[in-house]
Amino acid sequence: YISGGIFYEYYCPDDGIDYSSRNYYTCYTGYTLINQNTCISCETNCYSCSYDPPTTKCNICKSGYVITPSKTCIPYPYYCHYAYYDTVSGAAKCSQCNSGYVLTNSKSCIPYPSYCSSAYYDTSSGTAKCSQCYSGYVLTNTKLCINCPTNCYSCYFDTSSNSGKCQICKDGYGLNLNGECISCGGNCKNCHLDSNSNKICIDWL
Repeated sequence: YISGGIFYEYYCPDDGIDYSSRNYYTCYTGYTLINQNTCISCETNCYSCSYDPPTTKCNICKSGYVITPSKTCIPYPYYCHYAYYDTVSGAAKCSQCNSGYVLTNSKSCIPYPSYCSSAYYDTSSGTAKCSQCYSGYVLTNTKLCINCPTNCYSCYFDTSSNSGKCQICKDGYGLNLNGECISCGGNCKNCHLDSNSNKICIDWL
C-alpha cells in the first residue's frame, strides 16, 4: 500500500504465516530512500538517483538531459535526438539529430536547406546539402532544391538554363519545347505541342 509517498510492500510467502511486520520500502520515481521509511526527492530533471550524504546523486536523467561526471543533469539542445556529455568542453553534444537536421563535425545540428527530404553535412563548406528533394522540386548541381515548373509531375535540372525542366506534366496539361506544362483545354487529358506549337491531344477524358 502507499502512505506518505512511500510504497509499503509486505513480504508474504505462501506458508500460512503472517509476515506483515516485515516491511520493505520503495520510493516513487524521482525519489530515493535515505533510511527505512523516509524518501527525499532527486534533483530537478533527474529520473532516478541515490543518496550520497549529505545530498542525492543522479543515476539516470529525464528525457532532454544528459548526466555529468558530478552526477547532475544538464539539458541538451532541442535539435538533438540523442546526446552525451563531452568532458573536454563540459557541455552536452549531439550524437544524433532530430528529423530535418544534420550532424556537424562539432557535434551540433544544423537544419536541412528548404524543400530537402534528406541531406548530409558537407565538410568543405561547413553547410548542409540536399541529397533528395520533396515531390515537386528538383536537385540542382549545387545540392539545393528548386521548384519544378507549374503543373509538372516530374522534372529534371537543366544546367544550361539553371532551372527545372518538366518531363511529365499533370493530367490536363501537355509539355512544350521549353519543358513547361500548358493546358490541353477541353476534354483532353494528355497532349503535346508539335513544332508549330499546335496542341495535339493524345488521350481524351
